[in-house]
Amino acid sequence: MDQNQSREGDAFIGLDIDLQDEKPSAAHTSNTQSRKRSRSRSTPTAAKRPRRPPPTPAPPAALVSLIQGNVAVLNYFKSLQANLDYDVDKWKAEAQRWKKIAQDKPSNGKQIHKTKKSPISLRVKTERSLSNNESNPLKEDKDGDSNNIPITDEALFGESDDSDDQSNCNTEMHANVKVDQGNISDNKRASTVLDKLKEAKQCLDSLGVSLVEMEVKTTIKPAVELADNCVIKGCPENDDDCGKSTDTVPSTLQQIQTTTIERILHRQSDEKVAGEIMASLKALIKTYSCISESHATTSKHIDNEAFQDGTEHNIDNHVKYEKTNSDTKVVWTQMMRQYHPFCQSGQFHMPTVYMPNQNASLQDDVTEILPVHPAAIGLNHIIKILTIIGMSCNDALSDSEWDAIFQNEIGVADSSDKELLLVLKVGMRNRCRITNRVMSTLNVEITRNWALADRISYLTEPSLLFHASDVIDGNEPEPTKAYPPKLYNRLVSLEERIAHARIASVLYRQRDDWQKAAELVLGYVLSCAPSIGVEDYPKLPPALSLCVLEALLSREIHCALDYQKSTIQDEDRVEGWFPQYIHFLISGCDDLESKSEKVSMLLEAIAYPIHTSVSIWKERSFCSDPRIRDVAMIELAAFQRIRQSADAQWIDKINVDRFDADVITKVCSNALNSAKDLLIAKTNYLDNVFSGIVCALSLLTLGDIDKVMSLCKDGMVSLGDHPSKDGKSSQLATNMSIMTLCCSVYVSLVFRKWDALKLRNREGSSRHTAAAFTMEDRFTPILQSSISLMNPMDWGCVDTLLRCCVLIGDGRNLLQIANDALPSLMKATLGSNQSAQSTASRTMTTFVDVGELPTVRLINLKRRPDRLLDFMSIASREQVIVIKGPSAINKQCNGPEEYAGHYAFDGNCTLDELKAQLGSDISEYVTADWRPGDLRAFDRKARKTNDLVQSSMTEKCCAMSHIASWIGVKSSLSEFSSSSGAEG
Repeated sequence: MDQNQSREGDAFIGLDIDLQDEKPSAAHTSNTQSRKRSRSRSTPTAAKRPRRPPPTPAPPAALVSLIQGNVAVLNYFKSLQANLDYDVDKWKAEAQRWKKIAQDKPSNGKQIHKTKKSPISLRVKTERSLSNNESNPLKEDKDGDSNNIPITDEALFGESDDSDDQSNCNTEMHANVKVDQGNISDNKRASTVLDKLKEAKQCLDSLGVSLVEMEVKTTIKPAVELADNCVIKGCPENDDDCGKSTDTVPSTLQQIQTTTIERILHRQSDEKVAGEIMASLKALIKTYSCISESHATTSKHIDNEAFQDGTEHNIDNHVKYEKTNSDTKVVWTQMMRQYHPFCQSGQFHMPTVYMPNQNASLQDDVTEILPVHPAAIGLNHIIKILTIIGMSCNDALSDSEWDAIFQNEIGVADSSDKELLLVLKVGMRNRCRITNRVMSTLNVEITRNWALADRISYLTEPSLLFHASDVIDGNEPEPTKAYPPKLYNRLVSLEERIAHARIASVLYRQRDDWQKAAELVLGYVLSCAPSIGVEDYPKLPPALSLCVLEALLSREIHCALDYQKSTIQDEDRVEGWFPQYIHFLISGCDDLESKSEKVSMLLEAIAYPIHTSVSIWKERSFCSDPRIRDVAMIELAAFQRIRQSADAQWIDKINVDRFDADVITKVCSNALNSAKDLLIAKTNYLDNVFSGIVCALSLLTLGDIDKVMSLCKDGMVSLGDHPSKDGKSSQLATNMSIMTLCCSVYVSLVFRKWDALKLRNREGSSRHTAAAFTMEDRFTPILQSSISLMNPMDWGCVDTLLRCCVLIGDGRNLLQIANDALPSLMKATLGSNQSAQSTASRTMTTFVDVGELPTVRLINLKRRPDRLLDFMSIASREQVIVIKGPSAINKQCNGPEEYAGHYAFDGNCTLDELKAQLGSDISEYVTADWRPGDLRAFDRKARKTNDLVQSSMTEKCCAMSHIASWIGVKSSLSEFSSSSGAEG
């Protein structure tokens, strides 16, 4: 159909091609600038836009009869409708394309008029897609007409508004010339936050982490029959049935089925998002395993393709194949070396989670072999994500404030951008909890769990042990040529720890929480400090990793490769953030000389365990086993980077060339004596904190339990000389802080010593009963003596003794403190004395915290102290209160012994001895016969018969131990109920 026929068809039908179903409202028009152009009124295009005519009525019966009787008429209407649909779709696409160009690039700085979209324009595209026109709007049609003509609303429809509307628009536009500065600042702030959220979303997409789950629901509405009221639509131009004759045409035409696509966003939980973020980091660290698997698959594929077709290959083809295979192997070998853990840019002992330089490319392009490891990019993305959501997705924002960030952009965005904004609006809300949870979890991992996990691994991984016979000859350790495959998992775990430590430290410093960042360093050194007096070094590897220490101390932009190559002179060094914070912490000290002395004392005390660990790693670097030697070389390389950095002056003040227990003991003893005098003396609270940290570090490094008990007894002597009656003695508070310090160090050293004893006896027997008898409980008597001297009205002393009981997991003494202090504490909390009430409230809070800890009753034989030590070791780590379960039976006992505190009944005794322990006949509690078949519900190996068997002495004692424990539970609950009723 030519153009003239098309115009005649348009005139005959009388339809108006309209992109909008509704006229833009006056309110919307008034908020935009006028788009009126000066043009001649004589031109046809200058005419006013016609109003929409009324709906087309139903086709008359005569027309339906004509169509039914004349096939040519039907084909004409079909062709006319097809061309009409084509023209409408084409010009709609052109209008959308040019409107988008006008919005993106406004000419001469003028505001572009944006018409309000009708609901129809916001629907999902129907089956009649405009894919051809949208993919290439400049494509020519079949008739050769070019579509490269600028199309505007004025050119298609004439002027969009009346003159009255234009005058109103101009008047209102002039009235709104004065702009609200507050709204501009809010819009800028919202735009900045939105840009940050989009940046975080891009990083999450790069890591493969989704904030929401999208559920797509498709609803198909059935066809609706319309009798004598239909719109006739023709077939496409390429319909084979067009032009064919037909006898009948149905009098009732059906409307096309409609499909509605609904997308529902489901918010992912914070736990799942945080887990996926950290899992993605580990997956990036293990990139080498993916490359090695791909290499194996590719090599196998090439080998199979070599001669699989069965044809005869000449020599040239064979040489070409060998050359191709050789080149492929070289490429894969280079890639595997670059992406192996601790082999950054092909250099050994370099962590891959650091950027090689500050200008490293951050593009996620995996098509080329990049010098930047994917783990380094992922680590930067994770830090950026946690920083943005921690600052921008705060809980303090109200719903209206959060919606205001997106409302301006959603109104003008296209479908894809609108979907992104909806995902951000739903998925980013209150996501600051992810950052807080990750930081709190990493804090516990760094300061507690890593050291515990490493010390437990000594008993399960014999490959970590270094024997004196494994030393190589020479003055220098052998250089690393390749990491052994069995070391891969350990290197991955170490790289993951480096990344976690860097995340926690950098996030704290970005929040200006320098105290938490410093506590990470102190907590990690305290938990991992090697105890040379109780642990077997250098047979055991130190728990203190210098790679993790580097991650905690390094600056926010840290390029490990630069420090590996460069050498910084002493005069060029600048004090780092950690010593600067230590100086700031004691800035309130009046005496500058005393301030400098205390800072040097603390920093040197922190450096002692670090240099002790370095000396142990040096000894292990001469091992002939590459699994031990390579890890030691990695740790020593990290220490050299710490020394080459600009903030390592305080570490270089101490130097231990080799591992010598006598030298380390002498140095740490001098520091301990200085800090001990300062701790016992009458000083302020800040001095007590510093001297306490120095004492703890020195005692842990020495590993001497005798020195711990000596310090504790010195504090107890001072406590006896200065008793307190009013709870206001600062001397008493100082001495009680010494007791808490000594209790914490004592518990750590005792269980480290117990693990070392088990390790020494590991080859001889699986039981360590004989070694357990050598372990003496030396702190419980001091704790009981302190409880006897305790004044129930001294809330500071009560609080300290409570903490000591929690540290050692002593439920028996904890119950004694509660019985003595709680009555007077309740009265003081409800009393009228404000000062006593505030102090008592703090102690009451400690009681409440202790009450929330899990309490267990332990049934243990007196002749098996090894089991007791194993259980108490776990209980102290997990902060579990332990009470010896069996209670006294038929005995008049006062205090806690009536409810618990006894060992289990031992089956290695006679019946008369058991009666003497019970004070009565055992038949009152345990029957002489029982049915083992009753245990089938709990034990699959139990007997399947219901026959009665005689109870053995071991079974009777086991039953009596459990009965005695439940009797103690009943007695304690009854006593609590009666005391509560008496007070009420």
